[in-house]
Amino acid sequence: MEHVPVLVDEVLSIVSRPGRQIVVDATIGGGGHAEAILNAFEGVSLIGIDRDLTAVRRCARRLEIFGERVSLDNAAFENMDEVLDGRGVDLADVILMDLGVSSFHLDDPERGFSFQRSGPLDMRMDRSGELTADNIVNSYSEKELALIFKKYGEERFARRIARAITAQREKNRIETTGRLAKIIEDSVPAKARRGRIHPATRVFQAIRIAVNNEIENLAMAIDRAVSRLKAGGRIIVISFHSLEDRVVKTALRDLTRHCVCPKDLPVCVCGAPGKVELLTRKPVSPGATEILNNPRSRSARLRAARRLET
Repeated sequence: MEHVPVLVDEVLSIVSRPGRQIVVDATIGGGGHAEAILNAFEGVSLIGIDRDLTAVRRCARRLEIFGERVSLDNAAFENMDEVLDGRGVDLADVILMDLGVSSFHLDDPERGFSFQRSGPLDMRMDRSGELTADNIVNSYSEKELALIFKKYGEERFARRIARAITAQREKNRIETTGRLAKIIEDSVPAKARRGRIHPATRVFQAIRIAVNNEIENLAMAIDRAVSRLKAGGRIIVISFHSLEDRVVKTALRDLTRHCVCPKDLPVCVCGAPGKVELLTRKPVSPGATEILNNPRSRSARLRAARRLET
């Protein structure tokens, strides 16, 4: 299945400006947003970044028709500074970060992101990384597993699931997404198995986040991205679960503040402006039609901000 980008119209409305622009797609993934932006705005030159080399190669084929308007780099979004410096780019007009997992990741059982079709426990975005889902599932302690499930998956049965995993791996090493999903499903109360989402959804999300160190790098990456924007430039971040969205919300909100008061003052009296102005007071969600056409978009949340003069 070809990756279908979410909230495309909303992204294009924020990108939309006359003249030449440098757009950085810091998580280019399947290339859907990049392709839409390049088609819509002839003045855009796009720098695409992704930590997954497979994604970069796929995008190279998908976007080759745009020729020299596109440059691609295999790097994590938190290393954007090095990429832009290497390209001789000081500041960009737009930086986009789509934090979702691409459809080709979910649809390929060998990548281990999904429990829909059984595959090896991998979940690495960057396949050169050492830590895998297999390492976490088979070597972390029950306490460590429960903490990951609770912190990154907000899983209410975290301790119960962690206990079941550690008990089952003592019998036989857990090697596939299918077996892990079955262990999770069997460990939760019967009522939880009949919910709207599969019982393993939050646990798989939590393990993926832990493998790729996603949350710890996110706030730092947003701060660095804003520092690489021109005055008036826009940052767009699309998240897919509440934990991510809270990090994005807090990071952008903190960047609206830039107090220069002496540290011994109990409250701010300077009223100095921050680095950004929020363009979205509340997250933008897909409409009913988009969700109907692309069910995977249902949890997407877009937040955006504009770089202020400094």
